[in-house]
Amino acid sequence: MARRNGWWVNIKKVRRLCRLQGLLIPKKRHRKRWKGSGRLPCKAEYVNHVWSYDFVHDSCENGQKIKFLTVIEEYTRYCLCIEVGSRFTSKDVMAVLERLFTQYGYPTFIRSDNGPEFIANALSTWLSSKGVATRYIEPGSPWQNAVDERFNGTVRDECLNMEVFHHVDHARALVKIFQRHYNQERPHSSLGYRTPQEIASKHGLEKSKNFYWKTNPLGSGTLGTKIFLPGYGTGITKLLKTIRSRK
Repeated sequence: MARRNGWWVNIKKVRRLCRLQGLLIPKKRHRKRWKGSGRLPCKAEYVNHVWSYDFVHDSCENGQKIKFLTVIEEYTRYCLCIEVGSRFTSKDVMAVLERLFTQYGYPTFIRSDNGPEFIANALSTWLSSKGVATRYIEPGSPWQNAVDERFNGTVRDECLNMEVFHHVDHARALVKIFQRHYNQERPHSSLGYRTPQEIASKHGLEKSKNFYWKTNPLGSGTLGTKIFLPGYGTGITKLLKTIRSRK
């Protein structure tokens, strides 16, 4: 990232400065040997071939439990959304997917674990009606959802463990900032040290510029009331910057 910003420094010096400042340096993980084929089932081969989604759990400063629904487009590693709520049902998941389908189109497959929100009959039937096939990983095999699990680890290390959430709306604002940073600024080694936004733009994965959703914090339900607001994107960016500066 430093080199992308024009800072030509030795990688050893960067690591030494990170240690001095107490910044996170990923430790080498010893992987267990897998006796099977080791292949990722239904690997994404083109844009909108495979999406994956999962939950990450955390809590607010006051002890309130919150859940983060993460949705990833696997081919470009593009984070489609990080939805925040105190609880999620299959209907809430369906509402999030409906919005994403409108913005980005329909994937061929969508991958998840066997959580009750994902295997609900109502959600499965609805996805089938949209022409989206479900792919559930085997119990106890999170490696089969490796792309989203890896992303969830990044969310945990670079956002959740570094922030204190005062309430749910505060968490929504901060993860929105992280999502923009992840998509537009953070390079990925698996993408040739390019950002997901660069790959997504190259392959045509872009949401409609005139279609935005606003979450009403006073609305009913976990996700609030969804309101269609053309051109709302610029306003939310300024709002998030203001919240960040006043923290």
